[in-house]
Amino acid sequence: MAGLGSSEGEHERREGNRGTEEVAGRTLLKAYQDARKAKAAAERQAKLARTEVLKVEAVERTTQMRERIQSLEGVLLHRPTSLYSHRTAVENAFNSNGPDGLVEALGGALAELPDSESLRGEWRAVFAPETRELVVEMDLPGQEVVPAVAQYRFKATAPAAVVPQPRKEVEVKQQYSRLVARLALRAINEVLAASPPSLVDVVAFNDHVRSKNRATGKAIRPCLVSVRSSRATSRTLCWTNPRSTRSSVCATSTPSFLSTPTTSNRSAPWSRSTSAGTSSLPKWMSWPDSTADRT
Repeated sequence: MAGLGSSEGEHERREGNRGTEEVAGRTLLKAYQDARKAKAAAERQAKLARTEVLKVEAVERTTQMRERIQSLEGVLLHRPTSLYSHRTAVENAFNSNGPDGLVEALGGALAELPDSESLRGEWRAVFAPETRELVVEMDLPGQEVVPAVAQYRFKATAPAAVVPQPRKEVEVKQQYSRLVARLALRAINEVLAASPPSLVDVVAFNDHVRSKNRATGKAIRPCLVSVRSSRATSRTLCWTNPRSTRSSVCATSTPSFLSTPTTSNRSAPWSRSTSAGTSSLPKWMSWPDSTADRT
């Protein structure tokens, strides 16, 4: 009987241990499953958070591109009035040092203006007092100044990312053509604003761009636009509507030369000759990005 009782007790202990192990196993399994669920939930939250970050980035970068285009479109709209205060100094410089003095003083006045868009390069000028004409050559930025990206979008397929949507090449060329025309008009407006009317009545302006010939790889400096304007002509322009001023730069449609500025070193076919040449232009200066208010 004693042996039978001992056997039954051993059986009960084994059953009890088995039950305890099953409970422990179920507990561990549940803990493992809960941990996997928590990890999956955390990964989903991280993915959602990453998605939102990328979507916001796409919007922000698209906004930056649009603001850049708006800035290029509006180069004629915001013109400071500070240039008029330099007219007396420019006149005094001419009386003291002749045409070179006028050019130096004019360059100093323009150098005080900001250049936040980096749209102006070097310039040189020569003044002919007998005709009251100032001939100016300026280096402009290349077509790369126009953003090649139209917008950014969020790509949901793995791996998630912000991808650029390229701007159509024809749009880039048209935008650059308009910018060149506006910068030419703005430069004329600046020069006439800073110079005394009694001395400077006509500005002959030539825009150039430094680039490379695609065929030869050699450096070239083609002329993109050449225009000549008097104060009387400048007053007739509608400065508050940039699109309306484009036809004033010798063209009513996009010139074919502007679409491929790196393929030639010839003058633009839509250029207009001036009464003063540019071969003897001696003064190289930095001309910052800004405009004057009136002429």
